[in-house]
Order: sequence, then C-alpha cells, then structure tokens
Amino acid sequence: MDKRKDRDESTKEPAVKIRKLITDFYGPSIDLLEYYPPHPILQKITRPKLDIDYGILFPSRIADLLFAQLMRETEFLTGDLARCRVRGRWYPLKRKHSAYGLPGIQYTFSGVSLPAKEFTPLLLQLKKIVQNISHCNFNFVLINYYESGLIGLGHHRDNEPGLRVDSPIVSISLGQPRDFEIKSCYTQTPPIKLRLQSGSYLALNPPTNQHFSHALLPDSKALNPRLNLTFRNILENLTS
Repeated sequence: MDKRKDRDESTKEPAVKIRKLITDFYGPSIDLLEYYPPHPILQKITRPKLDIDYGILFPSRIADLLFAQLMRETEFLTGDLARCRVRGRWYPLKRKHSAYGLPGIQYTFSGVSLPAKEFTPLLLQLKKIVQNISHCNFNFVLINYYESGLIGLGHHRDNEPGLRVDSPIVSISLGQPRDFEIKSCYTQTPPIKLRLQSGSYLALNPPTNQHFSHALLPDSKALNPRLNLTFRNILENLTS
C-alpha cells in the first residue's frame, strides 16, 4: 500500500470543499457546517473568575466570503435606533449595528431597545456552529460594524437587562484584525490583550462578564473595516 498516496488523498478533501465553498457560496445548498473545523484548536485563558476560549475558526478565504455576504444582507439600524444615552445625553453611535434573533426577542442597552429581526439562513448556520463549539444554545446575535481602527469601544461589561448571566457570550470577528483588552473590575492585575484575527472565535464564559470588563482598542493603523457578531442569550420573559 502506498502510504504517501493515502496521505495525499486525505489532505485533498478539505481543499476541494473550500474551493466548492468559494465557487458555490451563493447557492441555496451551501452548508457551512461541512467546512468549519469540527474540532477547532482553542486557547484556554483562565484566571480567578475568568474563563476565555479563543482560536481561529475560519481560514482567511472563508472569512472574507462571510464578511462580504454579511455586508450585503445585514440591515443596519438608523435614526433613534443608532444612538445611545450616556449620563442623560443622547449621542449617535460611531459604529453601525443590527440585531437578529428568535421571534419576540428585544435587546436593550444604553436607553435603546432594538427589536430583533429574523435570523437569516447564514446567521442560522453561524449560530449552529458556535452552539456546537460552546455547547450552548443562543437566541440572539448583535452585529457591529467598525469602519476603521479609529472607531473603538471603551471598557464595559455586557450587563444589559435580560442577558442570562449563566450563558457564555460568543463572538466571531471578520475583517480587520483588532486588539481586544480584558481587565478586572476589582483588582489591579495586568489586563489581557488579544489580537482578534479575521475568522476568529472568542468566548467569554461565566462568570467572566460579571468580574471583567472588555474593550475594542482604537488603532489608527487599522485602515480596513471589521464586523463582529456577538451571540448571546436573552431572557424572553423580560422582553416585550
């Protein structure tokens, strides 16, 4: 038996699948579950009251296709739904955002309630992927678009009303790599900084979000846009 031939054949299939995805991405039969790594290599980062998983989920070619498709089909919010209230004053958001979820889900933050649009087929596939990895079901995704590195997001916790504290918060990053910083709200330990690459997966597992804040750091050298999809669980009995 020619072991080299067997090895060549075994490595050919993923490349064939990726080429098929690039060719047929816009066809109705595409299923991303056939293409993502079934056992992605994730880095586990732990500290007292902190539990994070990070790793590359999609190769760059697939991440580029996902970015392009999401930019085509995402309906970003405008007007009163594209602002936030800080210390009693209203400000327009520098980033664009949109919300998708199960029927009846509503997301409230900084004085604004976003009614979730129905999951698109692509978002349902991505949701299924992150559910398989995190072993948690999600009913909502927030999509943020950052036009360049000049637009960041200061340190905060995701403590909006209705978010389940016993659920992980999982995000997929696409486009421009950006620095993500995590620091303790209660101790002086050094912050953790991660470079979120395009196609990467990041999970803030409980109880991280209750004890650590996070930020997307501005970067004047980051010239290209970025999309971030954050999958969450919202308590449905607190929505209207």
